[in-house]
Amino acid sequence: MTDLDAQLQEAPPRPFPSAIEIIGGLAALVPFFLHLSSSSTSHVNGQAVSFVYRDWVAVGGGAVAALCALAAVTGLPRTAPARRAPRGAAIVVLLGLGVYHLLGGFGLVGPGSAARAAAVGPAPDRTVETAAAPSSSVAPGPSQADLEAATRHVLDLWRTNAIKQVYDEAHPKFRSAVSLAMTQAIHDDLGMVGGSLLKMGAPLSYSGKDRGDLFVKGPAEYEKGAIEFTLTFHLLDAKPLLYGIHFEVPKPMQMVGNADDAVKIARRMLDALLQDKLLLDAVHPDLPARLGPPAEFELKLKTVLDQIGKVRAVKLTNQHECNGQCLAYDLAGAKSTGTATFEVEWAFAHWRIRAFDVSPPQKKK
Repeated sequence: MTDLDAQLQEAPPRPFPSAIEIIGGLAALVPFFLHLSSSSTSHVNGQAVSFVYRDWVAVGGGAVAALCALAAVTGLPRTAPARRAPRGAAIVVLLGLGVYHLLGGFGLVGPGSAARAAAVGPAPDRTVETAAAPSSSVAPGPSQADLEAATRHVLDLWRTNAIKQVYDEAHPKFRSAVSLAMTQAIHDDLGMVGGSLLKMGAPLSYSGKDRGDLFVKGPAEYEKGAIEFTLTFHLLDAKPLLYGIHFEVPKPMQMVGNADDAVKIARRMLDALLQDKLLLDAVHPDLPARLGPPAEFELKLKTVLDQIGKVRAVKLTNQHECNGQCLAYDLAGAKSTGTATFEVEWAFAHWRIRAFDVSPPQKKK
């Protein structure tokens, strides 16, 4: 019997679903309800020749779901026989959704693909048409007036930063997939890019079915310019409730993150962690919930730091692009060594940490 066989026999069975599958499932759900995208089109002689689309919520959620699926594979050998089939199915679903969201985040499927086709497709017909009311396939559900009123209500609350009311009044499925903190972060990020929201612009367009998604698209007038929005509604007791939010920031308003600033925020977080602190203002809004109860997280962190001892030196050993910046540090402590890793993502106007890990010393074999 090999050492590995002995370890597998001695190790307790891994429960299903584990924290890995739960985190992956939540990450796979969020991109269905929240979108924060940007796009740009290059023209030659008036003809669109290239199109770049990014939806960073889809990219981040897809990456986390796919990584959780791969991590869950390691738990199969320690899964009870009766649970192996469900775990295997969960891995396939997480991996599939992860890949789908990654493709959607880069505009290869979904809304980005449609936008790409519209941007670089055949030249539009230049025939001048008289103004008319926007057409809609919504029937016999709510009228366009009902949807316009619902949209105006959401954007009025958005303008006054009443995000909790937006969240509380949203469809239950929206609230089950997207956190209040994430919704607030989307609002705040847009404010950093566009300034204050002034009003709902015009014109609005409508599409959808009364028993499915109802879409309202139009411009949101910010201080620095218009940002196109798509609000998705679902009917509940014949009333349209917010089901999804999508904002597309135009290229002139987009900000580009400096990789050196990503290093600074990772190092600032590391210095805080070495003092048993967590900088909540520097992390993804959903990260604290993923870390678990604060007391439990603090105990785990303290246990690791006790094993390493007082850290005397910190060295950045690796930095590479990973839908943001991934960084690794070596920690030299009074008792032993350890490592710290960070995944830092660009949120349109600032860097934030979407994941991190401080590892205890590796046991010598």
